[in-house]
Amino acid sequence: LYDNQVGQWIRDRLQEAQFKIDAKTLQILSEALGNDLSKIEKEIGKLKIVLDDHSQITPELIEKHVGFSKDYNNFELYNAVGKRDFLQCTKIVKYMAENPKNHPLVLTISGFYNFFRKLLLYHGLGDKSKAVSLLGISPYFVRDFEYASKKFSLKQASKAITLILEADLKSKGVGVKSSKHLHIIQDLLVKIFAV
Repeated sequence: LYDNQVGQWIRDRLQEAQFKIDAKTLQILSEALGNDLSKIEKEIGKLKIVLDDHSQITPELIEKHVGFSKDYNNFELYNAVGKRDFLQCTKIVKYMAENPKNHPLVLTISGFYNFFRKLLLYHGLGDKSKAVSLLGISPYFVRDFEYASKKFSLKQASKAITLILEADLKSKGVGVKSSKHLHIIQDLLVKIFAV
């Protein structure tokens, strides 16, 4: 199973268990559980025990039963960057740095890359109505990219990609003395907000 198929796999398992989930909550759950299918099955099993059939899975339920913050996660970090909300980004990064086991640096950096890659693609779309199929996103997230495209020009998004690739190298110890999660992400955010 490829990483880009995990979300749909989770949705299918939840539907089999007679649960409902919206796109944003699915994104949060997918990020929380990663691509370990046995872990996903285990967490869905826990939800079956504590929730009624036909329940709507919400971010609050995920936070309560899976143990993942609905407010301080990669998804919310990318959303805050897309809005150029530096204060919110700082809060999220601080929380994530205190919980590195739940928020591996490699996933955060790769998520930044994917966010800005999709933003570049969105900028290049002649027909924005094709964003869902061409970007491989839920219709729910189109407005996030529309908003982010107003905050980051094509040139700025391209520069952000370069900065993300530099941060990736730093996370691997290339050209730095300290590869601490907090320092790398804070440095990346400052540079992205400066473009």
